[in-house]
Amino acid sequence: MNQSPSPYDHGTRLEPKPWVKDGIAGNDEPRPASADDYGRVDFDNDAGITERTVWAIPTEDGIMIRVDSMNEAPITMETETDRLAREAQVTKLYDQLEAVSIEAPDSISWNGEGEPVLFAPGHYILTSIDPEGDEFCVNLIYTGTNPYDDENAVPTGLTWHTLYREYDSHGSYQQLSSPRYAVPVSEAETVVAAAKQWAAEIAAKHNQNLHAAAPQQHVEVRVSGPSLS
Repeated sequence: MNQSPSPYDHGTRLEPKPWVKDGIAGNDEPRPASADDYGRVDFDNDAGITERTVWAIPTEDGIMIRVDSMNEAPITMETETDRLAREAQVTKLYDQLEAVSIEAPDSISWNGEGEPVLFAPGHYILTSIDPEGDEFCVNLIYTGTNPYDDENAVPTGLTWHTLYREYDSHGSYQQLSSPRYAVPVSEAETVVAAAKQWAAEIAAKHNQNLHAAAPQQHVEVRVSGPSLS
């Protein structure tokens, strides 16, 4: 029976290979396992090459994780506490960005899902409802994982930038982008502050457009008084 390719085959997970099985260590040259062999696990890539060897040792201060590296690729250690903290921060960011649009419903719309064909999950956009269509865009950054393949992926950082139009004397325009700024998820408040400042500027411009477009009111004034004749 043919099995579908696994994440090990796709290279999205390293495959664990314990050193000891039934008291025997070594694949190429099997031998009786020594005490130091136990608990060691090789993690192999999709080409069958070992990337890391990992083992855990109980100590008086807790658990010590040891890692032997077979290359210079950086290692990022993440605990469940780290993940839960970042999840809470991203949820708060979503709510705060949505609140920015709720506070200015006449000038800003909110897209909290993004276009999955164009953007990774977690692409948030605040858009001016004026014809210029200025946008405040937020992207979530994922480290070491693809959010499309990993449903448990949690962002590690954020980027944001704005899009706006620049018009020439003939009324033609080109869409321009501000620099792209980046912060870790722990500094999401920086993004919210920037979004609020952008929203205030958009609301002010929206009000200016309304006043400029308002038709002039002509009032007929009739004055009664003594005849000049």
